[in-house]
Amino acid sequence: MNEKYIEERFEHAAKTLIGLRNLTNRDVPQRVKTAWPEIVRSFYEAYGWNAARFTKQQPTAADISQLDEVIEWSLLVPEGDRRILWERAFRVKWKYIQARLNCGRTTAWGDWVTALARVSLMAFGEQKSEHFSSEHVEQNAL
Repeated sequence: MNEKYIEERFEHAAKTLIGLRNLTNRDVPQRVKTAWPEIVRSFYEAYGWNAARFTKQQPTAADISQLDEVIEWSLLVPEGDRRILWERAFRVKWKYIQARLNCGRTTAWGDWVTALARVSLMAFGEQKSEHFSSEHVEQNAL
């Protein structure tokens, strides 16, 4: 698998983790429930009484299975690589990663690309790196 695929899977896993974190007591089955029926109000009675709630889509079983797979991949690499992979998956700004690593942006980016290549090598046995190809460097030159 190429690094772009691995990067997308890590980002999807981060979104799944955020979706799991947003579960409330209302979403989890409980032992004791009341026997009283819910009061059905008309539109004119109910409008503006309660704050509007927007429900986010909960992660599916397939999303959670993919999350488990990505966690297994991340356990194959050293802790430093694992941390930078998850930081980028959660879209932590480069400035904070640079401060933590005490290095420049280019070095931090290189560490991230190396971590992606390590995951590719350890999980799939592939050594080809898309990020270091001459075409990729020419396209992303500043």
